[in-house]
Amino acid sequence: MKMKAFSMVLIIILMIAAVLPANVGFKLMFYPKDAALSMNISAVNEDVTRAMLVLSAYIISWVVLYALSLVWILRKKKEGMTLALFLGIVTLGRGLLLIYFYNTHDLGDSIVAYIMITIGAALTASATLALREVSKPESE
Repeated sequence: MKMKAFSMVLIIILMIAAVLPANVGFKLMFYPKDAALSMNISAVNEDVTRAMLVLSAYIISWVVLYALSLVWILRKKKEGMTLALFLGIVTLGRGLLLIYFYNTHDLGDSIVAYIMITIGAALTASATLALREVSKPESE
């Protein structure tokens, strides 16, 4: 059974979507002082380091969900596409909530929110189309 077009697009988007949080999560875990400086936190003590570790574990848990979805799709399981759809909806919602609660209208201040919205919308659309593609009978 050959992989269909939207499934391939979904795989590419999942891989791109997993790289960004993986990068942030591993930086928080292994380089907490550098990460704190990039967040304008001047004093790094044990409590800040612990908070960074907890945050990095949370972020990496999302990367694991992206990877699980990717593995299931490669094994041609519909559950992977369903998980990708869920991840897309949650990512899109998180981006929208960032803009809503922080009232950021300047592009420079809200670039993370716009990236999340773009990735969430791309994941949601491609997962929906891939699920429809897989659900079609073979004769079409």
